Amino acid sequence: MSKVTRMVELTPPKGCSTKELMTSPGHTCRYCGGRGYFKGVWCRHDEPKTCPICGGSGQVDAVVTIEWKPKKGG
Repeated sequence: MSKVTRMVELTPPKGCSTKELMTSPGHTCRYCGGRGYFKGVWCRHDEPKTCPICGGSGQVDAVVTIEWKPKKGG
């Protein structure tokens, strides 16, 4: 199976901002396998139970926060 790999190149900002926020949307939820719910004997529920990670959508978005701080010690 093919795999997509994304890389982040870090470069300090030119301005006075010390925090950056990046998002990578639309990843398949690995907790429920993209179904958005659980149902069956193994989860002990007769009715479908909504996935607590993706909220039933079957997908999750990655949110990456980068905080720039002064270097400590020499």
